[in-house]
Amino acid sequence: MRTYYRFLHFRIGLLISCVLFIHVTYAQSNYNVLFIGNSLTYVNDLPGMINNIATSDGNSLNHSSHTPGGSSLSSLHYYPNAIAKITQQPWDYVILQGQSTEAIVSQNHNHFFMQSVANLVHRITQNGSKAVFYMTFANNDINNDYNKIQTIIANAYIYAGNMTHSVISPVGLAWQQSLKIRPDLVLHQADGVHPTVMGTYLTACVFYTSLYCDSPLGLWHPASISQQEAAHFQQIAHDLIFDSLLYWNMDACAALTLNPPLTSDHIRLFPNPASTEFRVSVPGKDSSALKIDIFSQDGRLVKSEIFPEHEHARIDVTDLPSGLFTVALETAKQTVRTKLIITK
Repeated sequence: MRTYYRFLHFRIGLLISCVLFIHVTYAQSNYNVLFIGNSLTYVNDLPGMINNIATSDGNSLNHSSHTPGGSSLSSLHYYPNAIAKITQQPWDYVILQGQSTEAIVSQNHNHFFMQSVANLVHRITQNGSKAVFYMTFANNDINNDYNKIQTIIANAYIYAGNMTHSVISPVGLAWQQSLKIRPDLVLHQADGVHPTVMGTYLTACVFYTSLYCDSPLGLWHPASISQQEAAHFQQIAHDLIFDSLLYWNMDACAALTLNPPLTSDHIRLFPNPASTEFRVSVPGKDSSALKIDIFSQDGRLVKSEIFPEHEHARIDVTDLPSGLFTVALETAKQTVRTKLIITK
């Protein structure tokens, strides 16, 4: 059996930290995982780091990779070696990591990117495996707006995940959050493209949570990263994933961890991304009124509506700007928080 620990630190007298934990047990998980990508995956051995985190909690990650330097998902779906790896065996997960800039180029090329990932996911699912998108992080380029570029990348991978019904591992958003809270913790190497050990460790924490439906809190970290720094990265991964399980298409994990548990016909927003309006699908057995609250990224309530009948739950968002929003849906039986992208 394995455990995870949610830490609560507080001060008593002269900076004495006490650790309280909640003990939750799950069956051990041993996964066979294939990584498709480039140097963003093989630098600092991302698969090895994920395995180190997993083994520190009684799990394991048997992994293989196809990660030629500089390759993109738009090109890899043509490569016989990549397809041979995908079809080599039924993997539990196949991680798809694109080139850092391929999701932010011209609209026509972006369409090609979407076609390419759809073809790759088709190959993966035909082989009995599950695709997971590695949402990449923006380059550290002083000539570009980092947050703007990261939003474009995030939207592209979220769209790809929703289009192909695949899990999304929101690495780029975890980097964005870490850089906002602790800019002193350097995630990019001097080239502005590749990750430092800290950057790879944060990425590994996000993937561990995404793949194992488990918190990285209190688990392994590299010796070069202090316990305090590791706790920062672990908390970001924990919060980002578990606050929005359905948004990352982690439906099975949501059914296990949310209280009360969601059924297979759980609440969904569609279309997502939305431009003028979105509708809500809720469990048919829940006939109570539905309250919908929409919050901006800084936590402000920007819209709130109550619907006596669920089939009429349609929200007009023409008055809201483009961006990422949190949507809270509350019925008499459950409350679910998920994410909504608005694009104009």
